[in-house]
Amino acid sequence: MKHLSTATLAIILGVLCSPNVANAYTTYTGTLTLNITASVVSNISTSTDISCTFNASVSGPSDNAEEDDTVTATRSGSTATCTLVIPYSWHLYDAAHDSVGLSYTISGFGNTNGRSTSNGIGSIPIPANGANHSYSVSGVRL
Repeated sequence: MKHLSTATLAIILGVLCSPNVANAYTTYTGTLTLNITASVVSNISTSTDISCTFNASVSGPSDNAEEDDTVTATRSGSTATCTLVIPYSWHLYDAAHDSVGLSYTISGFGNTNGRSTSNGIGSIPIPANGANHSYSVSGVRL
């Protein structure tokens, strides 16, 4: 009778006990776009860069994925605007039970002062494969 090595036995047990082995993953691709318009009402110098970050966080019983995009805002007077794009490719085992949480952060920090604000946009089901979704946020005060 042959004996299996410890490493071989560990691999076999790992494969048999893995919750995702029975279900092959499906790749979901697409694009999430966020447009932010913010009023700069705090004492942030006009020479201070303002940055925006868009976050998409997939969660569910078997899946987790995270995507971020960060850009420098375009400033005109007391208005800052950002367009953020997340081209994603997620390998998901159970997309029907997953969701995507969307959030953003906008911040400006100078040498002596700064401010940041973060907010959730909401939670959406996993978009259809190949989908392109756009969101807009206005009324943000920084």
